[in-house]
Amino acid sequence: MNKKIDIRRRIIISTILSTLTFMLIATPLFGFISDRIFGSADNSVLFDYIFLRIPLITFVLVVSTYWVLSFRIRILKVNIIAIYPTIVLTPFVLLFMSLIFNQEGVITGSFTSIIASIAFYLITYFILLTVNILNNSVFYELPLEQAAKAAQFIFSLASSYLLFVLIFGTDINLIARLVILFLYILYYSFSSIIFLKNIDNSNSLIKSLSLAITMTFAAFVLSTWPIDSIYLILSLAVIFYILLSISLEVRETINKYVFIEYGVLLSLIASILIFNSDWGIIGSVI
Repeated sequence: MNKKIDIRRRIIISTILSTLTFMLIATPLFGFISDRIFGSADNSVLFDYIFLRIPLITFVLVVSTYWVLSFRIRILKVNIIAIYPTIVLTPFVLLFMSLIFNQEGVITGSFTSIIASIAFYLITYFILLTVNILNNSVFYELPLEQAAKAAQFIFSLASSYLLFVLIFGTDINLIARLVILFLYILYYSFSSIIFLKNIDNSNSLIKSLSLAITMTFAAFVLSTWPIDSIYLILSLAVIFYILLSISLEVRETINKYVFIEYGVLLSLIASILIFNSDWGIIGSVI
């Protein structure tokens, strides 16, 4: 009982520390520090995020998560799941900070910062709970294991959608977009597939690489397709949902309703590509 309470306290403390770190990097203080270090050049904002804000919260999240997991660093599954909060929360952090910095006025900015901090706290808390259950499932059977896997699936989908918004909704080089997408999708997939029963690490990696390569190819094709970024992002989110669902499917016989679901989603993507594409002089296809 004491161990269980201790783990809960670790999760709460880690969540609070991570939230305080988020609140710190989302304040104008870091803008002042960045100007002192990198100057006020156009690329200073990029260096600010790469070398100050993201590394700081990454360090806090990684160390806090390993602390929750009792620093079991010799087991691959533990190491994979230990960095899960950092990978999944990074798109949330970037989105929240973007919302905060785009607000005009002290009152509006403060209100947005408070709401974003509360959201960050809740998301981080539930992700750490999920990670702790998955970590313990490595060593023994748990009744909440399936619930944790379902939560992991949802968090991965939500984080991937925000990732698509960030990299395809902003002015980033296509190659950089594809590299970032490949690495993130590879981790999302591997961190989920590796916790399936009766599958070894090498097969988990092979399935994850196949999924990541397929998603990267789909992103490349859709990037050249004449549609708005919002439709591109939606299409990628649906494709990733289908691929990840299939990769995590362990039943030998799949219910017909699953095929219907995937068929409807694929039809949705096809409709988006056909009815919302703009081919210049001739306009849309239909």
